[in-house]
Amino acid sequence: MRQIDRYIVKEMMVPLFTGTIVIAMLFMANDLIAIFKNLNTANMTWVMVAQLVLLKFPAWLSLTIPVGLTMGVSLALARLTRENEVTAMRSAGIPIRRLLRPVVLVGLLMTVANWFVVEKLMPPSAARFRELQTQVALLATGPEFVSNKMMSLDRYTVRMGTVMRQPNGDVEILDVLAIENPQPNTYYMYVSKRGTYDAGVWTFEAPTVFVIENDLPSIIKSGKPLTINEPIRIADVFGPPMAEEMTAEDLKTAIDQAAARGDSNRTLEVAYHFKFSLPASCVVFAIAGAMASIRYARTGAFAGVLISFGLVVLYYNLFVICREIIGRNGWLPPIGAAWLPNLIYLAFAIILARRIE
Repeated sequence: MRQIDRYIVKEMMVPLFTGTIVIAMLFMANDLIAIFKNLNTANMTWVMVAQLVLLKFPAWLSLTIPVGLTMGVSLALARLTRENEVTAMRSAGIPIRRLLRPVVLVGLLMTVANWFVVEKLMPPSAARFRELQTQVALLATGPEFVSNKMMSLDRYTVRMGTVMRQPNGDVEILDVLAIENPQPNTYYMYVSKRGTYDAGVWTFEAPTVFVIENDLPSIIKSGKPLTINEPIRIADVFGPPMAEEMTAEDLKTAIDQAAARGDSNRTLEVAYHFKFSLPASCVVFAIAGAMASIRYARTGAFAGVLISFGLVVLYYNLFVICREIIGRNGWLPPIGAAWLPNLIYLAFAIILARRIE
């Protein structure tokens, strides 16, 4: 029996890894074309171009691992079926479900690999990608100013009336209120008409300081600027981090914070559950691809390729519909919207398995 497992896994390996890497590189090639088409690359270094392309690789890899797995399973079992090897195995008393054991094992390994990509590689690469986008003005269509922005900086909670991005990438700030609580029952409130952020340094000009100590207020006019050393990513000032930049733990924290404020957190919950359902789709693809290949392999020599691409295209359409429409509109609970494509494919695989048996 172990020889059968090794035989099936060996058949899967080449198309699995080839499909995963080649399709990811096709996506990266599209990114490269878009950069040269939409940007003046004369003002960019080759290092910056390479970074923009390579930083998207983990995101594409998270999508192409299930694709490569489907190709590996479909091509391997389609060939074994066309050449009557599956029929011979069944004649020897080996049930179809036994042939699924190596397929499911590889699917589980790819699930772990995809989870590592989604949870460990994607967040830092997506964050760095967005930061680099800002530097090369890929976010030129985004807002150049925001109002009523609240941030926590070092020991201060800061409210900024208007935040304006400058052409050189720095930030100018108007109407600043910074609150410091250095010890119990003591508060310092710094009010400034203007401030700046440059290279990790916040500077608020000539603030008026309101001191409240043991419920006794006093006012101090300061001629010295208030300086706070705390580097940030300027992109975060003009928009919150995207879900791709956040780990599952970060998303859970953001969900809890939104709930505590009474804000809607449906989009965050949908993103959180898709963090788990997308890697798990590897096992689903493995089972569904195996059943479809055994059932339809005799329709032609390219059945395995057609089956794999058909399953992938249909799944990702379901994926987008469930995430962007069903989940975000609240037609299903977030966990139901995230796992619905996987459940549909599992049901499809079970129906095919019963027909084959």
